[in-house]
Amino acid sequence: MKLDGTCNYTSIQQAYDNASDFDTILVYPGRYAENVYLHRNINCTLSSLYLFSGDRSDIVNTIIDGDQRGSCIFITDNPYLHIINGFTITNAAQAPPPSNIGGGVYIKGSGLTISSCIIEYNTADIGGGGINFYSGSLFLSGTTIRYNRSYSSVGGISPGWETDIVFDSVNRCNIYLNSGFVADIASSSYSSYLNVYVDTFTVFNPDAHFLTAMDTKGFPIDNISIDIRHAKLQPVHSDLYVNPNIGNDTNSGLSWEEPLQTLGFALKQIASDSLDPHNVFLANGVYGPQTNGDHFSLGCRSYVNIIGETQDSVILDADSLSGFFHGHSLMEHFRLKNMSLVRGDFNLGLLYLRPCENVNIEHVTIRDNAGVENAGFVAAYCDSLVVRDLTIYNIVGGGGGIGSTIDDKARSFRVENLIVDNILPEFPVPEEGGGGGFSFAGHTSTPGMYRGIVKNMQITNVLAYRDPVWGPGLPSGIGLGNKIEIDITNATIGDNISRRGPQGSAIMLNDGADASFYNSILHGDSLIEICMHTAGTPTPATLNMSYSNVEGGEEEVLFVGPGHTLNWLEGNIDADPIWVGTAEAQYELVEGSPCIDAGVPMYEVGVNLPYIKHENGKYVLYMFDGDTLHLPATDLAGNTRIINNRIDMGSYEYDPNTSIDESLDPKTQNSKLLEAWPNPFRYSVNISYVQEEYGSASIRVFDIEGRCVNILKDTKGSPSEGTIVWNGKDSNGNQLKAGTYIINYEFNDQVVDELKLIKR
Repeated sequence: MKLDGTCNYTSIQQAYDNASDFDTILVYPGRYAENVYLHRNINCTLSSLYLFSGDRSDIVNTIIDGDQRGSCIFITDNPYLHIINGFTITNAAQAPPPSNIGGGVYIKGSGLTISSCIIEYNTADIGGGGINFYSGSLFLSGTTIRYNRSYSSVGGISPGWETDIVFDSVNRCNIYLNSGFVADIASSSYSSYLNVYVDTFTVFNPDAHFLTAMDTKGFPIDNISIDIRHAKLQPVHSDLYVNPNIGNDTNSGLSWEEPLQTLGFALKQIASDSLDPHNVFLANGVYGPQTNGDHFSLGCRSYVNIIGETQDSVILDADSLSGFFHGHSLMEHFRLKNMSLVRGDFNLGLLYLRPCENVNIEHVTIRDNAGVENAGFVAAYCDSLVVRDLTIYNIVGGGGGIGSTIDDKARSFRVENLIVDNILPEFPVPEEGGGGGFSFAGHTSTPGMYRGIVKNMQITNVLAYRDPVWGPGLPSGIGLGNKIEIDITNATIGDNISRRGPQGSAIMLNDGADASFYNSILHGDSLIEICMHTAGTPTPATLNMSYSNVEGGEEEVLFVGPGHTLNWLEGNIDADPIWVGTAEAQYELVEGSPCIDAGVPMYEVGVNLPYIKHENGKYVLYMFDGDTLHLPATDLAGNTRIINNRIDMGSYEYDPNTSIDESLDPKTQNSKLLEAWPNPFRYSVNISYVQEEYGSASIRVFDIEGRCVNILKDTKGSPSEGTIVWNGKDSNGNQLKAGTYIINYEFNDQVVDELKLIKR
């Protein structure tokens, strides 16, 4: 067949549809923009002229182009023998049925032989980017699989349920430089043992970033081996530097003067060395498909830290195609620090760890993302997990959670400074519900196997729709379940809404959860603050509440099921906390709040537990059971944690002196025409102004060096009053760094007022 019509057919699909049993379809060189569906009950060989010529140029020049409309070749539920030989298979991507979900070759419930092909530059949303393999058998010979990617799985080959792959050990394949959360090839407990024979692989001695076998929970299993003759890359035993604006992946990457361009390539190039861990340093800029060519999700690597320059200015933008990072196969000792993950779309967590050990997540923002379930941050079966300064906001699909249901050993986690705000369920909302703030879960049958500490946590403005089958009390803010043992101090939980089904709650303890709260505020949630539940299990829960402000008090705790233990300890109150406001990051306390200096008292001789001691330069909370935890030095806004020798309730510490600076002109501190709140602020600030007469009025933002970075108002008009919400960005929409800013109010070209603002 030829495209010019001089043979029997001009399309591969036409030739196949008219073939007889045991026919060979010969395809002349050309680019065939097709999605070839091998659906007939015949034994058939589909080949380029390479079958007879042996000329590799026939492979390169005979191209099946998926045209971004599905897989190039797909075969489903077909037991007959099909052979694909001598093609370049490229440009596949997800498309609506019947073209399927992408991948250069898609195989389900069928057998296939692929020989002497090049499978390159294909994508898949789900499954393998090069070969998307769900079930059946596959023989691979002399085939190169390269430069493919998967947004949520394996870049090269992804064997699924009941798959059997045989690699030709003589006419070997090449598999290299693919991208996914496993880059090149993976096996699972569902598939047969995989003996991989390759001439060229991405690296010698590949770790789980490139090749792995996992069980259903992500734990490594003995189900794969590899025999490699050559490697495409030689690992670099040094720190690497990436700059999306001026970098190039042909550079050495060894300095800021010669940086790489993409994070994805840096993760392939850097060595994973337990004796000498390395860092990938990211310069400020936007990393993504539309900017520097980075594609996600990316697999993490043991002993490799990814560290951005600044949290707000290192932006990983997934372009609504995927999640961002995936840790698995007991990856260990790595850190993600100083970055913002934006515009992601994945159903199991945009930052997804399962299982990993000794992981640090620090100064990370996850925002403006969409998913199906737990769309923010998910850590499952992880041990020695430390999360510091994690902010999750503007998320559709749920904030996320930390949990472990494996009891082979005890595991632990620690969270410090967590903000979950403005979380919505996916739309349309499914019958079983959706959304929710954050969850912490342990083991389903064994108490004490998962223990955690949470300090400084804000869960606010969460909307959750619940499955009414589970009855009353299901949470919108926090779910605590599966025999988790957790101590929480200085939490602010407010303005969360649970809809559908009877009487939702802000917090639910279920299935033997054992939780202790200190110095916390639970207020303004719909419909109640706390439920103790035995949904689907017979195991009652335990709650210890101490020195906290709980709307409705002990009397409004909802008990569903028998046997729960509620210890309502000293210091609890039921009062309006008097927050600054109810918009994002406006849950700081104002003067007169009953939560100021109302937390756990400082130690004095004779005082009962709990109390706080100052020891070795740190504040230590001695809990009601005598156990201890170190309090963080600051609150969520960066204020000193304990002021006036007594800790406040909630995640923000009130400081009456925060906005006073004697070095500024007095009018800056005693403004009549300008007011701002909250101040300091983190995400947005309300700036109110008064224009007393007709004229020209402008409100400008200056940085500490006197440069105008934004103009909030510049109009001419009659006397008026108004409020402007400033999101902390400059006039080009770029997020400004933390620091001091001056709001300058000019009327008829004369400065009439100023305000100092502190951006955290």
